[in-house]
Amino acid sequence: MIDATGLFKVILPVAPKTFQEVWCEKSNQSKDVYDEKVLLACMPRRYWLVGLFIWHFYPHYLSTDLDIVRQIATRTTLKEIRVVYSEYQEVTGFLRGVLGIRITKQGLLKYVGKFVS
Repeated sequence: MIDATGLFKVILPVAPKTFQEVWCEKSNQSKDVYDEKVLLACMPRRYWLVGLFIWHFYPHYLSTDLDIVRQIATRTTLKEIRVVYSEYQEVTGFLRGVLGIRITKQGLLKYVGKFVS
């Protein structure tokens, strides 16, 4: 492509932004709070207080969900994020399986869909 000065312009492809980058921009939050905010936002509302308590006092109980949140941080499309979640569907435990205190697929896709197309 030639511009008005007669010089050639080089158009470089722009790498798509990751979910974490888009989330930080649109929510005006830093990367430091990404894990906690996204984890709690993807849980059912009835578990937010319990999830917040567990996050601060027993974070190892949420390690599977935290792994999901950290892995989707580097993804750029909703399809990639679905794949990450599907890898963890079989993982259960007392909190995830019995009490249901976990990231839900519907909650994750609904929340992430606000930021990634």
